[in-house]
Amino acid sequence: MLTGEAMWRLLREADEPGNPEIPHDYDHDETRRRFLALAERLSADFGHPTENDLWAKDATLHARLNIPVEATRGGEQIYVAVSNFASLAIAGPGNPGVYDSEERDVRFEAEDRRLVGTALADLGYRLVDEPEIWQRYDGANEDILPAWTWFGRYFDYL
Repeated sequence: MLTGEAMWRLLREADEPGNPEIPHDYDHDETRRRFLALAERLSADFGHPTENDLWAKDATLHARLNIPVEATRGGEQIYVAVSNFASLAIAGPGNPGVYDSEERDVRFEAEDRRLVGTALADLGYRLVDEPEIWQRYDGANEDILPAWTWFGRYFDYL
């Protein structure tokens, strides 16, 4: 998982001025193919179908999936969301914004975390630290996206 300086460098590099929804080189079909491959992989790894939300429109988020509680070792659903930008992904127990890093690390059972992280890495996603990106957005599109967070910049609806 990317954290700290490396994560912030990546988030700022992917932040194209004037283009809040999709990057200039966005390929919807390829992005969707890769997300469906992720859903298939995690369904196999967890032995249970994922619940997929593929209908993100007017969003920086491409899609999200949930691994149901009955398939996890930690006793809580796991979410995985992927952005339209830079192969960015976030993952954790429950829902985004629920836990700080410390509590997330306790609640995101080690084997569940390993399975999710390995699947994301194998498919070329770059996992970023979700609790860290709830900071106020101060990037290249600040005039278009006032009062946003970095989470909103890459993983939310416009």
